[in-house]
Amino acid sequence: MGRRTSRGVTKSKNAKNASNLQVSKPEGIFTSQPFKFVVGEAKTEFLLHSVLVASKSEALGRLINGGFVEGQQGYVVLEDEDAKTVAAFAEFIYTGDYKLSFDFPQADGHCANQSHRGWPEPGNEAWLNFCDGKDFEILPAVGDDDSAVKPLREGGMATDYSEFFIAHAKVFVFADYYGVVELMNLSMARLHKALCLFRLSSERIGDILALVRFCYERPGPDRLKKLVASYSAAVIDPCVSEDVAQSFQELLKERGDFAADIAWFMACRLMTGT
Repeated sequence: MGRRTSRGVTKSKNAKNASNLQVSKPEGIFTSQPFKFVVGEAKTEFLLHSVLVASKSEALGRLINGGFVEGQQGYVVLEDEDAKTVAAFAEFIYTGDYKLSFDFPQADGHCANQSHRGWPEPGNEAWLNFCDGKDFEILPAVGDDDSAVKPLREGGMATDYSEFFIAHAKVFVFADYYGVVELMNLSMARLHKALCLFRLSSERIGDILALVRFCYERPGPDRLKKLVASYSAAVIDPCVSEDVAQSFQELLKERGDFAADIAWFMACRLMTGT
């Protein structure tokens, strides 16, 4: 009897001690219920650990755990997002980084066979201020060897980079909408760095116009619009090319909001005399 009692007491103590153990953060993440994201027209499915998602996004955490129908059914449909953007978010929450793959198309067969000459960098103060990045809350350091800017060296002057820029902008918009601050800062830093390194030409100016249209033709964060408007104001400079201003004319007529933003930055240039 005494022996059985002893074993019973020992078991009770062990059970009590086990109940007091705290589950480590990685265990809590990887043992949490997966939550499904159904993305885009193709209905691509992503299964992400719910605790990890909630730890990175308060908005998504409320969606998962706050009694909404999505939380009860265990999935959410994101019809307006694309799989590449959500894949970047998924990679980021697990690794703290994201990479985007691209298969860059050439602008067209005629251009691909020509020798293209890039325009020089702007020499005005607005360009120097843009590259400095302080006005855009550029927090993480993104070096010239960052994987996100390597594609700029892989293509030629005839390569279409519009989707490259827009992809980083989409990641920023997604992160802004769901309050993923670290991903916002990283995607903004990468887009900013890419714009600083991008060498303009008569063939490449269309890539910038496509980015501006993406940012202004839908509701989006002012921080992103400020970035592209500031860049545009800096490169509209006769020292770059007489063709730059003409390239922007149609877009300025189409988008009064972009015209107003760029006018503000141009006025700042006039005030500083550059």
